[in-house]
Amino acid sequence: MTLSWPMRAPGQRLSLRGYLAKEILVKGPLHLTVIADGSALPKTVTLDQPDAEFNVDFPLPDALVGKERVRFVFELDKAVVPPGEDRELGLLFGTLAIH
Repeated sequence: MTLSWPMRAPGQRLSLRGYLAKEILVKGPLHLTVIADGSALPKTVTLDQPDAEFNVDFPLPDALVGKERVRFVFELDKAVVPPGEDRELGLLFGTLAIH
């Protein structure tokens, strides 16, 4: 995902809010890593609460200040393929914000 939202000051954070369905946890807790412009952010989050909202945030590197666009990649250590489908499912995001 690419966000066209320039960071204007150091010390900002990426906040993620969403929902974790119990079916996704069939293989155990999920570990979420965020990569910003090719660099992994210094925090991996464990998500393990079924049928619940999650709200996590990640510190953003100061090197992103002033960039007009930042490419984010969200990686999970596992996903679930529903019966009869060929797509992998993971998290359902509701809000992504930089503050």
